[in-house]
Amino acid sequence: MNKRIIIRSSFICLLFLAGILLLLSSSKVESKKNDIMDLTYNDISYLWPVPKNVADVNRLLTASTVIGNTTIWPKESFDKVLNMAQDSLQIPNFPSPPEYKQIQFVYNGDSTLLKRENWKVVGFRVDPSAPSTSDQKVIESVGVIPQIRLVLQPVTLNGDQVVVHDFTAHLPFSYTLNDTMPFKPNTVAFKEILNDIIVLKKYLELKSHVSSEKVLQVNKGLANNVPGYAKKIEAFLNKNLPKGKLSFIAFMGLAPRPEPWIFFDMLGGPKFQILNTMNTRNMAGKPIGGPNRNWGEDNGVSTAILYKSNPQLDSPAIPKETTPLNKDIPNIIANPNYCNVFNTDCISCHSESTRRSLLGLEENVKYKFSLENLVKKELLPTDIYNVRNFGWFGNITDMAKPIISMRTANETANVLEYIKKNYATPQ
Repeated sequence: MNKRIIIRSSFICLLFLAGILLLLSSSKVESKKNDIMDLTYNDISYLWPVPKNVADVNRLLTASTVIGNTTIWPKESFDKVLNMAQDSLQIPNFPSPPEYKQIQFVYNGDSTLLKRENWKVVGFRVDPSAPSTSDQKVIESVGVIPQIRLVLQPVTLNGDQVVVHDFTAHLPFSYTLNDTMPFKPNTVAFKEILNDIIVLKKYLELKSHVSSEKVLQVNKGLANNVPGYAKKIEAFLNKNLPKGKLSFIAFMGLAPRPEPWIFFDMLGGPKFQILNTMNTRNMAGKPIGGPNRNWGEDNGVSTAILYKSNPQLDSPAIPKETTPLNKDIPNIIANPNYCNVFNTDCISCHSESTRRSLLGLEENVKYKFSLENLVKKELLPTDIYNVRNFGWFGNITDMAKPIISMRTANETANVLEYIKKNYATPQ
């Protein structure tokens, strides 16, 4: 009889323990789900504050910072991009050939822009589904490419003065299971990235006692020099970048200063696009990979028309169509549900915010992305010479300042929605 009681008691205890373990397990799963649901824009898009002094510059990660058994921007790739910019691109002079220009890195004998250590990481963005989270035709043909996308700009010192240069390199590290289109996402690798993002978020909250703000802005942990936080971000990149593939590089430089701007990418050979605000009849908005296709199979819009002296804002943007109008173009370009890197030219994506500001289109809401107040207004680019999307901008009259375009803010919102929809599930 005693044995039966002991056995029954033991069985009850085991059931009780199993229930506790199950409860703990489900709580752990729910915690993971809630962690992802709590992510904000600033948890997946990191923008460094503009360096103000020598110490600030020296703290920045550089193209030559070691990650794994290589560097953030490997020397072979760095040299290839700069050599292409200087030697391989045949860029028509203005207003016409046969004279040509190249991107100019050396000024008055100063070659500091040719040194990798002077190219600084100014920001990075996490994306679960490049090139689009919503365009089903692009997803079917190109696939889904999880990425960590780094933004680098050259920053040099003139004595104690910090100089931010109007050049940019975009380095996307991709996480896919195959090397040809349509790409299949490596969801295991991206889940690990998300887990590490959550660790960064919790570390910042623990050390600074503030939660991430919902409006996209300069990273508060970096801006406030939260102890150990910059090193945590470096460790995050050091862990995850080597697992990805540096698939291609997009680049923007000047030839010569202050303009024109020359955009080119390394995907399928050197292809370039030019923006000159002084002579834009045929120069702005010519797509790198062919005509824009962001408004159907055969039509597309670009900001080229908005650089003309009289852009006819209330005229149709597409021949033989009543809508959209020219004044709608900035909102269409800034809306990731319409435009992505495969159907829209570089210059349009880098100029929609300035066109909206300079032409007084802020109140035009047609085709606008559905969410509001995604980015601090003072960070939006408004200067005609500003082609920044996510980085730092400065010119001869202004101190360098952080910039986030409306296009970038909308993309970040789209990405965050995709993450919460597709990754906030029990693992």
